[in-house]
Amino acid sequence: MSIATSLALTGLGGLAYKFDRRQKYEKAPEVAIPFDEYGVKVYKKELTERWSRISLMTSSFLSDFFSIKPYYYPFKGFKEMQLNVAGYMPTITRLYLLYCLSFATVFGIYWVTITPVYFSILLVFGPFGFILTGLHSLLHANLLTMLFLRMSHFNNQLTIVCMKTYGLTVDKDARPTKHFVPLNSLYFWTYYLPYKTMKYGIGFIVLSILLSISFLPIFGPIIFSVIIAPFVSKIYFSKMFRLRGFDDRRREEIFFNRFGLYASFGIVASLTETIPIFSALFISFNTIGCTLLGIEMKLLD
Repeated sequence: MSIATSLALTGLGGLAYKFDRRQKYEKAPEVAIPFDEYGVKVYKKELTERWSRISLMTSSFLSDFFSIKPYYYPFKGFKEMQLNVAGYMPTITRLYLLYCLSFATVFGIYWVTITPVYFSILLVFGPFGFILTGLHSLLHANLLTMLFLRMSHFNNQLTIVCMKTYGLTVDKDARPTKHFVPLNSLYFWTYYLPYKTMKYGIGFIVLSILLSISFLPIFGPIIFSVIIAPFVSKIYFSKMFRLRGFDDRRREEIFFNRFGLYASFGIVASLTETIPIFSALFISFNTIGCTLLGIEMKLLD
């Protein structure tokens, strides 16, 4: 029950963020391509682009993961917060209160529905099994809470304060472009719908496997957090890119070009956020640290 609730909230948060009303919509240019040119300008182009992105991700991972030390920036976020407590603390406090409410709800449902299953399995370890059950319940409920909380807009103000502190222009009313494909277009039925069906189908299978892994006592939530690290970074970076007016395609391109940076930062951010109760504080520090990383790497230019 707690898993279904968390996934539902995460899905709603993802939809709200993906179709944020503070975006302007433009028709994807591929819609205008004549059908007799699809072979070269759609199918071949998209296939070439997918292979190119794999190459970019590999080279970026090897070059960025260690060389520029992005894994240090979550801790730089904590130091930055100490320099401007008055600017950051109101948002941090609100975010922490939201976390406490969400975690209490998810953990309460988890304790009633899933914890007894673990207790009956780990009972063979005696009193130690009871400790393992309690610890895993905390870790797993926290993981499910964070799936939702990361997708919320409540930490956006931290990004805004950090960007202004370092002299970057922030337009709260910025409306980044999101490209859409009309239902009545040929491109939608001959490429877009089949591609998205396959993409989300594979995504659902992968998420199901990862959630199954997360059920492993103690180590499952930690392994899950490490595997999803690049996508955790993607959520953080997306917030500041939107505030700078970057459209959806530009944000996606940066993700593939700097995959190593996303992975390195995301691993530390995800691991710090596995700690129950302190997770909301680390979300705040990671948000600030991610903004500092974007500024210093000139990703916002």
